[in-house]
Amino acid sequence: MMVEEIEILDYHEKITTVRLDFAVHEEAVSRGMIEMTEPVGEAAVYSIDETGLVRTDTDHRDVANEPVQENTSDPLKKGNLLVCFE
Repeated sequence: MMVEEIEILDYHEKITTVRLDFAVHEEAVSRGMIEMTEPVGEAAVYSIDETGLVRTDTDHRDVANEPVQENTSDPLKKGNLLVCFE
């Protein structure tokens, strides 16, 4: 996995929200040679505070051309709870 862009979003005042755009490569071994696939762009958004961590997938974006926050899902509205801290 190769991280392409990290963006901090300000959806909520006391909750940190971070968007990660990244590329995933898959490898296969064929006849003793490692072959890698072309990278596939993916993105995820995490929100964290002292009570827990939530995550949601979002559409990968062309980092240079799209507004970030307007095109990113809010994990508190559409995400899955990963960890409770309390």
